[in-house]
Amino acid sequence: MPCEWCGTIFCWDLADEAGDARKRHCTEQCRKLREQCRHRIRNLRGRCERGEIPRFPTRPQAVREAKRLAAEEGGRFRAYDRPCDFCHGWHVLHKIKHRSRPHSKRRQR
Repeated sequence: MPCEWCGTIFCWDLADEAGDARKRHCTEQCRKLREQCRHRIRNLRGRCERGEIPRFPTRPQAVREAKRLAAEEGGRFRAYDRPCDFCHGWHVLHKIKHRSRPHSKRRQR
């Protein structure tokens, strides 16, 4: 079975005994990373819906605003790489460190 987080193919010995239940992740670490990702997405959606994140109609405007904020506040700001999935606008976010999702050849298709 493929892991829903990293795409690794794994074997689950108890699959026949579980019936309709399905193990979705190869390790406990992958399960935790997926839960953290879902939590970040829920928080981001809530912040977007409440208008807490600056929103711009075009990417060049968002990039200019990110550069302005970085110069004024000295932090690391960046414009989204693509439009927001929820409002379809371009956001400027304060860049934070987080663990990125692993990419596999299977996911890139």
